[in-house]
Amino acid sequence: MFRCLLLSLAVVSFAVAQNPPRPANDPARPVAGWDSLKSMIPYPEIARRAGVQGYANVSVDVDENGAVGSVSVSGYGIFRPPVEETVRRVQWLPEFVNGKPVKTSVVFEIQFQLRNVQDMPKKRVLVIESDIPNYSGPKSK
Repeated sequence: MFRCLLLSLAVVSFAVAQNPPRPANDPARPVAGWDSLKSMIPYPEIARRAGVQGYANVSVDVDENGAVGSVSVSGYGIFRPPVEETVRRVQWLPEFVNGKPVKTSVVFEIQFQLRNVQDMPKKRVLVIESDIPNYSGPKSK
């Protein structure tokens, strides 16, 4: 009987250590943390090769159970697929208000920035010109 009590106490202690109680008011966030989310989003290879840097503005709906609803990503279109895929794949903690989980929207920004930009190939800018249709030149006075 005493061994069962000790074993039960050990299991409860382990569970509390793994999942510490959350504060009464706590914002929604990725279970593994923001740094973990950042490390999971890949830099698109085509953007890296082209030397493209930019931002992705993200809005994620997280319900009372931590399930992801809609995900909206704006900014450079090339960054949208890896951000949306990763945000949907990670587990989320719901927001707590007065000790109860609530549905919420989490809004954050991701910056895609290349290191060692000076080592990147120089970009070429191509200017393509065309005549305006039905344009006869400047009007004479």
